[in-house]
Amino acid sequence: MKTLLPLGKDLFAYNFDDLILTVSASGQLTPMNLTFGSIAIVFVLGLFYLGPRVFRFSLTAYFVLTGFLFSGLLAVNLLKANRDLEASETKRNVELNKSRYLTEESFDHLMYGGEFYFDFYLRGTNDDLLIIKEFTNDEFPFLHKNNYPDVLSPFFDTLTQAPDLVFIFVESLGKAYSGKDAYSVVLRHFLIH
Repeated sequence: MKTLLPLGKDLFAYNFDDLILTVSASGQLTPMNLTFGSIAIVFVLGLFYLGPRVFRFSLTAYFVLTGFLFSGLLAVNLLKANRDLEASETKRNVELNKSRYLTEESFDHLMYGGEFYFDFYLRGTNDDLLIIKEFTNDEFPFLHKNNYPDVLSPFFDTLTQAPDLVFIFVESLGKAYSGKDAYSVVLRHFLIH
């Protein structure tokens, strides 16, 4: 199933074989695409190498060209800021500058990869955002002491018998699956019924 999500930090979670398998499964790793991609790379590198040797401009022309390009970038960013904020997630992902997104996500992963774990819902009533877990056994790496606040007991103190609790685990209720603009119609139909 296509998710239409832009490639970001998740790139670093896969090894090379997984990436080749994913691209191959998408149908994009064809001989024609590889040929055209190689030609495009050679063409761009050739322009970078031969461009300054063939096109010789004065310093004033370079300043004018740079000013024109920066004005264009500024105009594009200002127009982007005024776009409809209610656009669907899918539409935003399709319109997103994929190269910029991947670059920013890669920089964020490489520079700030050791993120701290914190959970707003399991923390105590104090202002400390970090959850400090006391792990108890190396054989079971996720086993830790339960120091979470008891927030449900006050609701059950007045009951005469034990309540029937139902836990529903859902992987995602993102815009791809839920809401009127969901593009995954099969799952949306299943969730409605």
